[in-house]
Amino acid sequence: MKLRQSNRIAIIGGGPAGCIAALDLARAGARVDLFEPKGAWEKPCAGAVTPKVRDRIPEIRQLDRPFREVTKGIFISPNEQEIQLDSKRPLWILPRKDFNGFLFDLALSKLDVIWRKERVKRIEKKAASFAVFAESEREYDFILGCDGARSVVRRNLAIPIPQNMLAACKGYYIEAEIESKAITQFAPFHGYFWAFPRPDHICIGGGTKDRGVLFDQMLNRFIQRHFHNSTALGSYAGVLPAIDFPEFYDQPFCEDQWALCGDAAGFVDSITGEGIPYALESGREAAAAMIEGNLANYRDRVMDTFGGHLRGCAQLSKWIYRKGLLDLAFQIAKKSKSLRDLLITIMSDQPEISQLRQILIWNAPRILREISWK
Repeated sequence: MKLRQSNRIAIIGGGPAGCIAALDLARAGARVDLFEPKGAWEKPCAGAVTPKVRDRIPEIRQLDRPFREVTKGIFISPNEQEIQLDSKRPLWILPRKDFNGFLFDLALSKLDVIWRKERVKRIEKKAASFAVFAESEREYDFILGCDGARSVVRRNLAIPIPQNMLAACKGYYIEAEIESKAITQFAPFHGYFWAFPRPDHICIGGGTKDRGVLFDQMLNRFIQRHFHNSTALGSYAGVLPAIDFPEFYDQPFCEDQWALCGDAAGFVDSITGEGIPYALESGREAAAAMIEGNLANYRDRVMDTFGGHLRGCAQLSKWIYRKGLLDLAFQIAKKSKSLRDLLITIMSDQPEISQLRQILIWNAPRILREISWK
């Protein structure tokens, strides 16, 4: 269905994917209703804006909210081996409320973006349109679902993300002495804990897709180890996609008049849990496909841009968290400067899976020489 100025477009969800899609559609002259009951809000995550995001989404370089630049990272293995890496390209760390607020303001700066401060309860497909039920019923020609892992759009128009492909995350905002370094500790199960310094507090938490683990006790132990004199300012909890089945991405996430973006589509790196770059890129690709008059082409655009990477991460996540593997990787990294340098490159540049394979093959002989010599 070709996009016309008279078309009615609803974007459900005002996070990164929804805001960038609304911005691009409005720039092309389309009128958009952006459904977001909370406005800018604090999402359960560390709040890191990576160099990859700044490289691929030029608008992010104009970020006008306070953030903390972090280049140092401390990484801890499940058996508590520790390595420190220092990147040349910093993370920008800030509250997600502020980051989302920047994007929300950017979208609403366009007069053709109308904020509907309403919670969407359900969506019904009609013959050639959709009925969106919020505070009242409205009819639209196109729907973009950018409303998170438990998306109402996905629930009504596609297949919900299975419970076993959702990770639980929780944590705290704490008041503590702030150093410009991030801490990541891998757990002895599929998950990890983090402590990321923001401008005036630290976001500390963890995430796992395994059920029945002693997650709360381990999170408390992590806090006590690194911030035993801290004061909690608040807490958070939520879910995010953790896809460990590459064929998941063969399921429909778009048709001629609707599409899913960001967490709603399951677009999260299953190894790192990172979703911001894929939310932004998917929102941009969905808008571009719609502007071109072929929203169904959104699938090909996603697969050409980052879909292959996410499929690779889903495959790798099945074994990368196997017991003992991360401990072995840390043992090698402590002996090999080349591997540590490689990890810094991965942290800074975040190469795609296909690029990462080539980098590993190229560096393998040097790494083997270093660990053999030691």
